Formats: sequence, C-alpha cells, structure tokens
Amino acid sequence: MKKVAAIVKGQKIYESDVETCKEYLKRVYQRQTHTPITEQEEEKLKAQAQEMMIQMKIAHLKAKELKLDQFTKEQKEKLEEIAKKQWNQAYQECRTLLLKQNP
Repeated sequence: MKKVAAIVKGQKIYESDVETCKEYLKRVYQRQTHTPITEQEEEKLKAQAQEMMIQMKIAHLKAKELKLDQFTKEQKEKLEEIAKKQWNQAYQECRTLLLKQNP
C-alpha cells in the first residue's frame, strides 16, 4: 500500500511521488554545484519536493474547478499539433547531438 505524504482537499499526494520529485531536484542541484549532497541538504530537498507537489496539486484542483482542464475539439487539435512539432524538434536536436558525438 502506498504511503501518503500529504492530503490536499481530499486528494492524496504519495510519498513515492515526493521521492521522485526530490530525486529530480537532487540531480539538478548536483549538476549546478558539482558537489555531493549532504544528508541535511537532502532533507531540505525532500521538504522542497513535498511543498512543490502540494502547490502543484492546489493549482491542478483550481484549474479543474475553473474548468481550465476542458478543451474544445479545435483547442485539442491545436495542442496536439504544437506538441508534435515540439517533440519532433527536440528529437531532431537530440539526434543531431548524438550524431556529432558518435559519427
């Protein structure tokens, strides 16, 4: 059974999600500082990750309340078009970088 880290308006935030977010923050921190993380810093990152997850849940619930999560057919098509374009662009950039590194 999943451990609950927090509950926001009846919506659960799971410890595993907080841990995933913390690991992401940890990687970003290590890339920027190029230093190992102490236990104290890791605890701060975990608290930061949990706060981020709570804020995201609040924003998600507010968006749903305001029906900002509902799109017309035209809006969905436009979003899909933009997403495909961005995906293809990112793919091509990665492909180009890999080809330069491994000719």
